[in-house]
Amino acid sequence: MPLSDYADWWDKQKRESEAILTDWVQENPQWWAVVMEACGY
Repeated sequence: MPLSDYADWWDKQKRESEAILTDWVQENPQWWAVVMEACGY
């Protein structure tokens, strides 16, 4: 498998993960505030 296929796979996984996280944050804003506070932001 060429390296470009791995790069494409990585980009796809990153997009999917970001979409899942964005959906979760929008559905659970109260928990996102807790996470941000715990991280010191």
